[in-house]
Amino acid sequence: MHQIFSFSLRAYFSIVLFALFITVSNSGFSQRLGFGPKLGVNASVFRGDFPEKGMRQPKIGFSAGGYLLVKGKKNKNWQFEADVLYTTRGHKANFYNTITLDPNAPYPVEKDKYTYNIGYLEIPLLFRYMLNRGGVIRPYLLFGPVYSGLLNAKFTGQTLLKNKKGDDVIDYLNRDDLGLMVGWGIQNFILDRWYHLDIRLYHGFINNSQYIQNDLYPCYSCIQSLRSSEVISKYRNSSVTITIGVGLETSETFFLR
Repeated sequence: MHQIFSFSLRAYFSIVLFALFITVSNSGFSQRLGFGPKLGVNASVFRGDFPEKGMRQPKIGFSAGGYLLVKGKKNKNWQFEADVLYTTRGHKANFYNTITLDPNAPYPVEKDKYTYNIGYLEIPLLFRYMLNRGGVIRPYLLFGPVYSGLLNAKFTGQTLLKNKKGDDVIDYLNRDDLGLMVGWGIQNFILDRWYHLDIRLYHGFINNSQYIQNDLYPCYSCIQSLRSSEVISKYRNSSVTITIGVGLETSETFFLR
């Protein structure tokens, strides 16, 4: 079932990607192209039910790859951007377990720590709306769908029952993630290059913990009542990213005219 779902989601996104490029090319957008490398830094967490304080803390990650930017001949306010990035996301927690092995303990005696380091092939398909119609400084809004394919996943943790360091948990996580990205940015022409700086908010819709088996447990007592095949909560990816891209195209044939 997992493989069928994974294949269906990837096939669906591939069709959407192909259809978008056909639409863009037929609408006159393809006359002016921008492209170049892109780097970013992000803070990510899992969204879900966390009953203990400190169970949701941001994990710092990064993005690296490239982008393709398409501008239309007639409408100067709309642009289309497609990125291909290697992106690390995940989750971090550092909290005192309020349920201990000694029920009469007057204060917490055990501290749980864990970190999920997850690598994705991330493909955002974004529409940009430029807030002015020209010039060397152009602020913009961006929005669009994002597909992420799981490449690697490591778990590092120290808990009541587990001590792990760099364990491979790729089989516990959903292989595909699909979400929405919105943001704000500015492109600036400096020293004969266009620089694109933006901040992006990502909201995933896929349950990342669909195949996790008790690796995100909130407390010791919860484990006692769970079977090995159960999960505690639905966890979805969420992140805030700051990216910068550098245009390698010839400036005279792109945004300056």
